[in-house]
Amino acid sequence: MPPPSLALLLLGLLASSVAPGCAPADPTPDDEPSTPAPAMALVDEAAERGLDFVQDGQQGQPTLSHGGVVATDLDGDGDIDILIGRRSPDDTLTYSARLPLVLSNDGTGHFTAVDIGISVGSFSIEDSVDFAAVDTTGDRLPELYLFGRGFVAEVKNLGGLAFGDPTFLVEPNPEAPVVMNTLAFGDLDGDGDLDLVVPTLGLWDGTEAQPQGDQLPGLPASVPHLVLLQGPDGWAQVDGLTSPGYSQMAIMTDRDGDGDQDLFLVAEFGNHPEATRSAFYRNEGGTPPVLENDAGLVGADLEVGGMGIDSADLNRDGTLDYCIAQFGPPVCIASFGDGSWVQSERAWGLWLPGNPPLDQPPQWSAYSLELADLENDGWPDVAIIAGNPAPNDDGDTHQDRLWMGGPGPTFVDVTDDVGFGDPRKHFGMAAADFDADGLLDLVVTGAEGSPVLWMNHGSDGNWIEVELEGPGRNAEGHGAQVMVRAGGASQLREQLNLRSLGQGPARLHFGLGAATEIEAVEVLWPDGLLWTYDPPLPGAVVRLRHPDAR
Repeated sequence: MPPPSLALLLLGLLASSVAPGCAPADPTPDDEPSTPAPAMALVDEAAERGLDFVQDGQQGQPTLSHGGVVATDLDGDGDIDILIGRRSPDDTLTYSARLPLVLSNDGTGHFTAVDIGISVGSFSIEDSVDFAAVDTTGDRLPELYLFGRGFVAEVKNLGGLAFGDPTFLVEPNPEAPVVMNTLAFGDLDGDGDLDLVVPTLGLWDGTEAQPQGDQLPGLPASVPHLVLLQGPDGWAQVDGLTSPGYSQMAIMTDRDGDGDQDLFLVAEFGNHPEATRSAFYRNEGGTPPVLENDAGLVGADLEVGGMGIDSADLNRDGTLDYCIAQFGPPVCIASFGDGSWVQSERAWGLWLPGNPPLDQPPQWSAYSLELADLENDGWPDVAIIAGNPAPNDDGDTHQDRLWMGGPGPTFVDVTDDVGFGDPRKHFGMAAADFDADGLLDLVVTGAEGSPVLWMNHGSDGNWIEVELEGPGRNAEGHGAQVMVRAGGASQLREQLNLRSLGQGPARLHFGLGAATEIEAVEVLWPDGLLWTYDPPLPGAVVRLRHPDAR
């Protein structure tokens, strides 16, 4: 079956309840919508499901400490396992002691800790080991990627929750340790293999920057972000980014639907005079790829302290929108219909209690963000977790928050209604259907107390989850975009991986509301192939194969 044209896909996607670029006017405090009764019921069931351990540990900028979480199918058995960061009480650890904890899912959303048997020798480090889990070999078993100050290591997945020994992709350099708090995977050069971008936060000199009076603290020396391309002979570092900047968050995303992976490199340190704004690199192709930063031309040169990100077509105009968690209220840029974006979070209702003026953000330090349809009504909700960045501050102003999404889009804060406002230090979050009941759950981790496992009960909306089977060494389909049309409305999501400190499974979840059948499903694959599939039945996890998948 030949693929339809991109124009046909865009025509289908443009059937929207909101015209492109027509966001509602900024609300005033008097316009704040009344809170509807949430259709979801979230219950913390961490203790009874096997997450009954403590994660206590310090955290301070510009580094994070063991607050990350990954939810993915590590052993290929069809259910979603969990990896959680950890540290020991004395804070003087060897590399091996800082490996993430693996929790194996029994298929019902109950977990057992597993010793994955990684041997890393006696190499010592002085800071956290963060991690991602992405299949880069094409066998649908995710490799582990460990990273921290000055190093990135790859650990091959051998199957059965067994792993090989780490291989360094970026060798540790104790003399000049570069702070690296996240990774981003995607096929930058279009060869079918996943590549890697490592944002950098500067050189670590062993001290925490402290403000002097009203002055912002100085920033560490900037270091170029790293680009590693994967080829037949392994990984090779190449030049590719025009400015170093400071960042601990990036995603590879096909922002313009042309079938190649662009790079959104979100700024850290907000409006600090020494920092640069967010960069959005348009991929012009080639090997190595030519990446052009045109963020200032498309409305993405944001002055934010970005800590978490997710994408979805929130305004249903056929183009992805992006929401970012930061220091202060979230920032969302909505597609404007002409290849550009405009900030729309306040127009959509994403503000904090008190609705602070735009130039006076509250003291709220947010980290992971999920655009997850918890109600299965077809409109993503916004969950953001937060934690005080000061190592020893026990204040309760950094509460987790949850907004319920609706048509428009509009968002209503339901944090208090569902008891989501935990004030503990939380950094990592992932959304996944852990108990296979068709409802997205949330796992939340941090550096204080036990993890939280929000199990989702109560919604009766229809749903479908899509797994992708891509060709070559991108078998999980990272970078692909999936359009599902049901009930006369189109939804567009993109297969992402690690998004700062949280990573969800290689599945895309679509709530369908009252729709009882799916009208169309289309996939724009990372190689540019647009393919239409026979509409599946709702209420199942379906796998869509690229025509060249083996």
